[in-house]
Amino acid sequence: MEVVHDIALQELDAPSLMLAQILSMLSSEGVPREMLLVDADHGDRLLGFLEFDDEASFHEMIRQLRARHLIDCQGLDRDQLYLMHRSLQLSLLRKMDEEEGKIASIFNMAVSLTRRMFPRQSPVQFPQNDIWEKCEKYSPHVMSIMSTHAASPAPPECSIDYALLLSDVSNYFYERNIFGDALDTSNASVKVCERFAGRHESVRADIHTIAAAVRDTCGISERLRTLHHYVMTVALRQEHLNKSNPIDVSSNDLWNYANAWGNMTPILLDYECYEDVIIYSDLAITIKKKLLGSGPDSAIACYEPHRNKHIALAALGRFDEAQKWEPDPDNFMADPTYKVIMIRYYFFHANIAILCGNLDSAYTTLQMVLSMRTDTFGPTGRSTLDTYYLLAMLESKRHNNEAAEAYLRKALERTDQWTDEAGARAKYQLARLLLRKKKDEKTDEEARNLLKEATQVRVARWEKYAGYWPFDVPLPDEDAIYDHIVPAEAGRLVMTKSLPANTLTRRLNDVCRHLQSRLGSKDDLLPPKDLAELLKTSGSLFHLVPHIQAYAV
Repeated sequence: MEVVHDIALQELDAPSLMLAQILSMLSSEGVPREMLLVDADHGDRLLGFLEFDDEASFHEMIRQLRARHLIDCQGLDRDQLYLMHRSLQLSLLRKMDEEEGKIASIFNMAVSLTRRMFPRQSPVQFPQNDIWEKCEKYSPHVMSIMSTHAASPAPPECSIDYALLLSDVSNYFYERNIFGDALDTSNASVKVCERFAGRHESVRADIHTIAAAVRDTCGISERLRTLHHYVMTVALRQEHLNKSNPIDVSSNDLWNYANAWGNMTPILLDYECYEDVIIYSDLAITIKKKLLGSGPDSAIACYEPHRNKHIALAALGRFDEAQKWEPDPDNFMADPTYKVIMIRYYFFHANIAILCGNLDSAYTTLQMVLSMRTDTFGPTGRSTLDTYYLLAMLESKRHNNEAAEAYLRKALERTDQWTDEAGARAKYQLARLLLRKKKDEKTDEEARNLLKEATQVRVARWEKYAGYWPFDVPLPDEDAIYDHIVPAEAGRLVMTKSLPANTLTRRLNDVCRHLQSRLGSKDDLLPPKDLAELLKTSGSLFHLVPHIQAYAV
């Protein structure tokens, strides 16, 4: 068959051959017609051969490929898909690898075509679940390009645009709770970034933000990498601001700069550095209020730092302050753009309510969250399983052990999307519930097995990844350790002041406090130029990025 294909390929004109080569890098499940039709104003010289005065020329190119049995077509008219058999794709890729420079040029064309169709993430990195359908349609082509690059014996050099495309896809997978693919695309994106030290600080900051967010859902095993990426983001945003003329700094630049400081709060919650969470939250909120004022835009922009600050307040026992924050004052839940992120905020609000003893309110909120997460992520999505777990803990607090057991068993039915840390915690809590029941040999054996499995994970994770724990700070009890090894985003009930202030990020904390003192406590609006001038630092912050020994993404 390969000989037949070789003869057919030799009969093609140059543009048709290039199209066949591009199709070899895209998903074998089918390439949409619209992806291959390039507008006259596309501005990309690589894609000029796909710019047609009329569609008849495009149809002739497709006819040549079909007539030689190089592609199949599915669907009609504008819904048409073009499919190339996987064996032919591999044959074409192998031949391009053997021809010097060919794989690079075709790779860049495939990236350009895909970038045109795959949506950019929000300019201020705000979740956009209203574009998921389009992302779902084109993400297979990005994954195929990424696999092609990884499999090439001499992979082409990649552009910063390719790194950003991978990061945008990672962000989509992250929002959808598809964490395996999110981590793979993030790893590839960060690796490309290594080529651009000293350049493209703003784009690289976008990429490191997503790399951190993806890892932040994983638990203690990814915690140091998460911290690395979040601090790197702060350093990159600061470098971009320091290099810029204040008059050229945009509102989006400053919004992202505030995000970088605010994004330190989820990882510091994970580490249980609650006092530090508050100073980063306050700086992010102050910057956004000086930029946006106090209207709806400011409210939604400040949700995450507000949420994390109030979790920290509850953990510090400051319950009256913690309960003052209410999510969704302007009914953002009704807007599909904000739906998923609002569900996340309500989950945390329920966690705060449980810590403050408001169990009925927390139950109502969690039932709403469970319904919406099941609809959005499916019954076995990571966020859905986290909700089952927190409901189980709530029912346990109400002494409704049968309901608690049912929720835990539901969560443990299929744990392939859950982290090992979260699964271990659920097994530990289920074992404890079983041991409280009337003694029964079968139940006791199940409890022992669950405890054994949970303990193996807990001990292994703690010994390998908890080296940051200070020698002079007592170790947490067993319940607290199980909560500590999962991310705060998974829900925690054992929150006490664990690590002293300044344990992990002392020097960055000092910078944060210094910037806060410059801005003052008033919420007065400032023009972007004036705000940018206040936020500049005398030097870079890259020396504060935590070093990860033998760290390779």
